[in-house]
Amino acid sequence: MSLPNTPPPNEPGSPAHQAALAAVVAFAAQVMNARPLLPAQLDCLRVLSEWINDHGIAPTLTQLATELDMSKGQARAQLRGLVRKGWITRGWGRARSIAILRDPPMPDFTDPVFLLSDETTRC
Repeated sequence: MSLPNTPPPNEPGSPAHQAALAAVVAFAAQVMNARPLLPAQLDCLRVLSEWINDHGIAPTLTQLATELDMSKGQARAQLRGLVRKGWITRGWGRARSIAILRDPPMPDFTDPVFLLSDETTRC
């Protein structure tokens, strides 16, 4: 039972609702301010994204290292960098607890680097 003149906990204006809203705003600000990635971090983020889409669960550190063709220590360092830059979160001490906060950037295929000239498309 709620006290008189106080909204129920799940209604707008309640302290619980305001705290949840503040947490969402802080989280969104963190995600929106994600810093640019190094090439190895971008590869790691793309492998994570593809793995999660294909398997429905994050890869183990060993699986990630194998996919990236690097040691487990190097893969762990890439994950730490992605967390620090605000691209992923991890449940420390819990297996397969990686969550991607933003989709990995894709190349701009309208960039002239990706466009083929007429001469390269002729057979």
